[in-house]
Amino acid sequence: MEELVLNELLDEHIDLNIVGQIVNNLIQPANFVGPPRVPAIRNHDYYEYVIPHYTPDDFKAHFRMSRETFQAHLNMLIIVENNQDIDYEDFKKKLLFTVWVLAKQESFLSVGDIFNFSKSTGHRAFMFFTRLIAGQVNNIIVWPNQQERQRISRVCEETSGIPGIIGAIDGCHIPIKAPPHNANDYYNRNNIHSIILQGVCNDKKQFTDIYVGAPGRVHDARVFRNSGIFALLSGNNPPIEATEHLLGDAAYPLLPFLMKPYQDNGHLGDQQVTFNIRMSGVRSLIERTFGLLKGKFRRLKYIDMSLIEAVPMVITAACVLHNFIISSDLEGNLDEDDDELEENLEQNGMEQDGIDDPNLNIGRAEIKRQFLASLL
Repeated sequence: MEELVLNELLDEHIDLNIVGQIVNNLIQPANFVGPPRVPAIRNHDYYEYVIPHYTPDDFKAHFRMSRETFQAHLNMLIIVENNQDIDYEDFKKKLLFTVWVLAKQESFLSVGDIFNFSKSTGHRAFMFFTRLIAGQVNNIIVWPNQQERQRISRVCEETSGIPGIIGAIDGCHIPIKAPPHNANDYYNRNNIHSIILQGVCNDKKQFTDIYVGAPGRVHDARVFRNSGIFALLSGNNPPIEATEHLLGDAAYPLLPFLMKPYQDNGHLGDQQVTFNIRMSGVRSLIERTFGLLKGKFRRLKYIDMSLIEAVPMVITAACVLHNFIISSDLEGNLDEDDDELEENLEQNGMEQDGIDDPNLNIGRAEIKRQFLASLL
């Protein structure tokens, strides 16, 4: 048909009647009805029937927490939202949807089919609830008070023989989709795009501080210096005693409130070697914490979001849920994910040695480290 039109147009003696007939044949009539749209196949009774019949183990396998813990978290968010017009069942269903998305690597489309949500409805629900959950970070992830720091120190000293340990600190790379702008800033040493999650944890593998959002190319030491915990502990009236300290790896600077291992130059003494070994045993707490977090909330294995500004909110929400699950009196110990732990160990092993700043009392920090090593 198109050839006929072309031939007629190229002909010096164009018959407009023929061209008009051909064009009319090509134009679909106004009352033309195309093939019927096939409705999406969704599960209409998964939330209403299947979930209520899950065994406790099945529920925990899908939602990473017990029913009791989920109910406690649901009740907390309802109080936080403080909206008299909340539809309880709809609120609960969308929270379950959000936890499912965080816990697995499925697309919004596939999870929406399970919960009978369109892709757009599921996306709006996910953004709303991750923002709501992340908004509780200051209530759920808190710096330990004096009594709690003493408890952490006592537990860690029993394990390592090193007094004054109140937590371990490290950075973790969360793989992300290449951002549309400044993608190079997020391209890290492992040849992937990522956002850095810096975390401080206690002996229970709970986060006591997090700092999220630095591009993957930034070194751990610089992330630390830009974080709130550095400003807090290096400022006036820090919430830490002179005898207390965090443990970090070689990427971090040596500070009075942050101990790191001796650099192995082949000439370490027995005390220094022992200190490094004992310290490494406790410092691995943060690696296991990251492994536990990423094992439970597998969305953090790769966050496929074009809106880069929303990624830190998703990571923060996962950290808040992590802490809430552990702190719940109704929840038992979480299972560790060995594969994730191995991955984090490999990443941290690639860090270069940090640069110590002479303006930050390095002399006093070195004296403190030598004293701690002498106790072993």
